Amino acid sequence: MTKINYSSHDDCGVFGIISKNSNKISSELIVKATECIRYRGSKYGAGYAAFSLDGNNQIYKIKAFVEDDDTVDLIRNQLLSISEIKSQNVTKLASMNNWNAEIHCSDNLKFTDTINKINAELVQDSNYKGRIYSFGNFVDVYKDIGYPIDVARSTGLLANPVEADMWISHTRQPTNSPGLFPIWSHPFNSNNSAIVHNGDISSFGANIEFLHSRGIDSLVGTDSEVVAYIIDYLTRVENLSMSDVGTILSNPYENFLDDWGIVKSDYISNLFTKYKGSQLDGPFTIIAGNATSNDLQMLCLVDRSKLRPAVIGEDDNYIFMASEECQIRLLSPSADIWTPSPGRFVLASKRDGLIESGRNNLIFSSDHSNYVKEFSKLDSSKDVVLDGKLFNTFELNSVILNNIKQGNDSITVKNVSGHRYIGVGITQKASVNIHGTPGNCMANFNKGGQITVFGSAQDNVADAMYEGEIIIHGDARDVLGQALQGGRIFVRGNVGNRALIQMREYRDKKPVVIIGGRADDYFGEYMSGGLGIVLGIAKEEQKISSQLVGNFVATGMLRGKIYIRGKVNQNSIALSPSKEDVMNYLNFLLVEKIISENDISKIQNIEHINLEILEQTLPENAFSKVKKLFANKYSANLIVEYRTLNDNDKLNISSHIEDFCNVFNISTETFNSILSSEFTIIATPDSVDSETAVISSEE
Repeated sequence: MTKINYSSHDDCGVFGIISKNSNKISSELIVKATECIRYRGSKYGAGYAAFSLDGNNQIYKIKAFVEDDDTVDLIRNQLLSISEIKSQNVTKLASMNNWNAEIHCSDNLKFTDTINKINAELVQDSNYKGRIYSFGNFVDVYKDIGYPIDVARSTGLLANPVEADMWISHTRQPTNSPGLFPIWSHPFNSNNSAIVHNGDISSFGANIEFLHSRGIDSLVGTDSEVVAYIIDYLTRVENLSMSDVGTILSNPYENFLDDWGIVKSDYISNLFTKYKGSQLDGPFTIIAGNATSNDLQMLCLVDRSKLRPAVIGEDDNYIFMASEECQIRLLSPSADIWTPSPGRFVLASKRDGLIESGRNNLIFSSDHSNYVKEFSKLDSSKDVVLDGKLFNTFELNSVILNNIKQGNDSITVKNVSGHRYIGVGITQKASVNIHGTPGNCMANFNKGGQITVFGSAQDNVADAMYEGEIIIHGDARDVLGQALQGGRIFVRGNVGNRALIQMREYRDKKPVVIIGGRADDYFGEYMSGGLGIVLGIAKEEQKISSQLVGNFVATGMLRGKIYIRGKVNQNSIALSPSKEDVMNYLNFLLVEKIISENDISKIQNIEHINLEILEQTLPENAFSKVKKLFANKYSANLIVEYRTLNDNDKLNISSHIEDFCNVFNISTETFNSILSSEFTIIATPDSVDSETAVISSEE
């Protein structure tokens, strides 16, 4: 069998599920969905938090890691100073003893102060002899050292399954703290709030100061923990809604606040000012749970550049939040699944269902039930059929390559669930049909062959692929076609962030990527060759009216051509100068007497300045000069046009679009409609016959 050395770990993995009705969720399901991505973590920690409305407002469930009887006595004696302990026991975990108790208390402030004092005293001990890690009326945390399945065994979640209304879970890859003690494992909890986190919180210093200024200083020092305490403080003490909390913590770019209207953007700006220091920055995906006596809410936060993966799912019974799609598909094969936009949040409620989808527009479904072929309906008699259930994430591709080496050049793989690295090293002659959800890094560095996915694919598909063909019947997540150098990629559905980043032409190879649905932020970032085409067929089918791409399209683009069906807002293309840069340039024009004081006054009070505003406000000769600031410094002299396709365009792209339509059985009527549509076309001087490099404002 061919041996390939793979990296064994990614970042941490997270998962959340909330019931929309009376159905309880067994711990067996949450363990299954977390163990599915065990290789995002390590042996250094995993955990689960169960939320249930069956709790009592005055009965607190408490769990503490304890080293010995002295630690138990310290915790118990201080709790007894405020109330009676109704029950208690000590159980053995894999790493430490676990003290469980219930305490009656009607004074939450006194109770919380006591917990913080106990933990502050314990945290001073460098040997970490103890820690109260779970306390609340409606939440119960289970965590330890080990992989998800190991922690489920040590905490009893498998031997004695627990049912709850909502769960969040985590598999840990330590970055900012060691993995020697279970106190650093997730979830982190404070009162009836708990969080799991993937990534890094670079705002940690400001966040710590925010908590310290409010008397919260009993922390163990990891960046993830601060999020749980901030959410608890904002909801329990400040009485903010989880929607407001999501807005504050997601910390979106201010220049996009205008999209929400003046009233809401002013309200959000006031929140940012009042709770300065609580906003989060850095690469992160966070899933948080919060409980009250009459509702449970689950919140997913993604950073404003979406540098960590997150997918959302919904079916008739549940709402899901996860690092990878395979986690959701395991529990709900037909769920609608989508990705949240950068800097946005998703909010779901036990009582009210999905409150915020994480997108400005309507959800583009990735179910695609009308055109994804099921394995059972295919004639695979001519193929070698492999069962993904028989192989772990590192074994499957080696088995595929070994079959190809033996002369089997048509292979079908069923039951694929997050398996990584499929297709790495496949040759020109081979074809691989995948049924399920392949994991990260599919078809990386490929030099040929055809891979067809009857479903969706995870992050980082076709990184540095030289040639070959990738056909995906569902969606593709973030970073599709990074440094793609040849071949073609067809995606029937949508793609996430940073598709086509650094895609390039290599010698005589010109890569082509066609997206049937829409694309998120940074599409074509630093692109230096090839064709990127976004068709919005799903949008047409679902009658959704919104542009087909997110923000920062073609940022740093050096070469190549992008075709996006429909109009793209000028503000969404490349980067825009800061207000400071614009005003400095306008002051220069004032000194040169190209504009007047009156021209300056019209603009200086505008919070977010863009080309459209400047064109409407400035004299024509002044605007032409300001436009060069945008083009030369921020947009790499992009040429942007909005028009119907000309003969040269059709010569370049119509055959690829025709092949795309044939592969996915898209009608001739739709094909003709596409070719007759207006497109936003983005190019550079090297890619078109033009002497002038400008950003067109033509409607």
